[in-house]
Amino acid sequence: MIHEPFLILDADFRIRAASRYFYETFKIRPQDVLGVLIFDLQGGLWNYPKLHELLDGELSDCPLESDFPGVGHKELLFSAHSQMDDDGSKSILLAIQDITQMRRAEKELRQFIYTVSHDLRQPVSKMITISEFLVEKIKSIGEEEKDYLLRMYEAGKRMKEFIDNLTRDSASNVESIEWPSKIKK
Repeated sequence: MIHEPFLILDADFRIRAASRYFYETFKIRPQDVLGVLIFDLQGGLWNYPKLHELLDGELSDCPLESDFPGVGHKELLFSAHSQMDDDGSKSILLAIQDITQMRRAEKELRQFIYTVSHDLRQPVSKMITISEFLVEKIKSIGEEEKDYLLRMYEAGKRMKEFIDNLTRDSASNVESIEWPSKIKK
């Protein structure tokens, strides 16, 4: 059983069938859906240029963000698949994925990453500066102490690299973050 909203359209983009989840998600009745041109659905709310392109086969996926009557704000991802029926007519399966929560979570994650990286940047920079200063300026330091300071300096540089990558990549895609060699996911 498919637990996502979907529609079946004819070749003219009229709705032939809709899933129970479609009706539940958009709080709409079958008599307001069946036989209706998809672009006229809910008073033209679905008349979206990218949806036209998707149904014409020009796109593989199509995002839509809108306020739906009785439902509120939704971010959706549409996918379409055409097939020929046994009688030779064309049908289009239009799958609709509600990505509202996912987008909200991504936004919160980006904000969290920004906050954490901002809060870590200053102490890490100080750690690097102080360890660098101590290694270069203190002549009476022993080799063991110098080794510890160099380790602190190197750890600080790796952490700074991590923070810079985290901040840069969180703006686009969390999966693309380049993790420093000494810090594991």
